[in-house]
Amino acid sequence: MCRSDKFLVFNFKHMQKPFFSIITCTYSSGKYIGKNILSVEEQTLTDYEHIFVDGNSTDDTRQLINIYKLRDKRVSVYQLEPKGISNAMNEGIRQARGKYLIFLNSDDCFIDSNVLDDVHKYLSSHLSLEWIYGKILVETEDGREIGTFPKRRFMQISSKCFYGKWLIKIFNFVPHQAVFMRKEVFDKFGLFDETITSKMDYDLWLKTISTTRWEYLDRIISRYMVGHNTVSAAPARKKENLDNMNIVQSRYFGKLGQVVLPLLNLWILRVNKIYKSLKVA
Repeated sequence: MCRSDKFLVFNFKHMQKPFFSIITCTYSSGKYIGKNILSVEEQTLTDYEHIFVDGNSTDDTRQLINIYKLRDKRVSVYQLEPKGISNAMNEGIRQARGKYLIFLNSDDCFIDSNVLDDVHKYLSSHLSLEWIYGKILVETEDGREIGTFPKRRFMQISSKCFYGKWLIKIFNFVPHQAVFMRKEVFDKFGLFDETITSKMDYDLWLKTISTTRWEYLDRIISRYMVGHNTVSAAPARKKENLDNMNIVQSRYFGKLGQVVLPLLNLWILRVNKIYKSLKVA
């Protein structure tokens, strides 16, 4: 093989689309981003790209990501003016080349080194599925484990389940940190809604559940930290989250739902401790 032939082979391999696109949105996340990066670097399956969308961080986040990028050609970084998490995730989707996308934000990390390998095997043997969701391990900043989510069996379902579509409508039990979704789904249904400040992932589930094939994978996918974001825990923020939940649900229910669902949401937030602990996307 001549030198030019070797060059052509290298470029062809380099241009092949990865199986996974891992999208990480950051904003002054230097305190947590190291665990995120390490959990990706330790994956035994390497057929992925890691996309960072940074909102012009003012700490050492950009420096840490750039160091990572220097040692791994699969890493790309995009700088944006901070316009909300939906805007950042949408930019990640636009830049993604992978077949399946997962959103693993700055303070999230994969639970172990075999996540991508296990998911790859599952998806490769279930080709009809358009997206899957697994579990997250909810823990505090100091490493105290709260529990897994979704834990209850009636939430571990598929698009074939007769009550699944209705259950998701009244209770968002699909954690986006454990969702692998084909990019084609975004091409068909559109990107995240940038007019709401939270629950944009829930809006996407409700748009897609009736006409896509999806399934629960009985595996913990990622670690999800709670309790470190005092802003999201403030009363005003909680009210904003509840308002966004009501807005999203009103799009998919009739007038009766608009009356009943706000009361149901309040009840759910009170009785489910793990759900109550979760911050929003």
